[in-house]
Amino acid sequence: MHLLKCENGHIYDSDKFRSCPHCSTVHMEFAATVDDIGDNQADVDTEIPEASMQMEYEKISRRKVVGMLICKEGEMQGEGFLIREGENAIGRASNMDVALVKEVTISRKHHATIRYQLEQGNCILSVNAEKNDVYINGKKVENEMIIGNYDELMIGDCKLIFIEAGMIWQSN
Repeated sequence: MHLLKCENGHIYDSDKFRSCPHCSTVHMEFAATVDDIGDNQADVDTEIPEASMQMEYEKISRRKVVGMLICKEGEMQGEGFLIREGENAIGRASNMDVALVKEVTISRKHHATIRYQLEQGNCILSVNAEKNDVYINGKKVENEMIIGNYDELMIGDCKLIFIEAGMIWQSN
């Protein structure tokens, strides 16, 4: 991965794009075609960001998977969501770590959060203070609670099962 910053401040991977995909203007005759390698993008001057900035993006993209949520009941039944080290925001917006986009009873942003604590090796489910519809195994979550393997989470009208990845790693 080689990150560059365009003149408008957008950061993109120059290994994948010839120029900034955010600033590009696709010609009308190419609008219907997929431009995976960026051949139809306009050339935009770029600058190479500081090495420390590239390292931050490297760290963000390499968080280990520590668990998984699988939707048991709700509009997204059968869908799975990876839980990674650090904070995992749960909401209906597509930019959430756990994006329950079809679940209308869930807030768009930060309905709840699952945080993996490396030192303790566990996951903590915390809820937005304004929400009172989050449960673990039928018990209402007031502030935050530890979640374990095969715990059932109820967020809004959506039921999810949590599966720990640590159980898989320990078997090796």
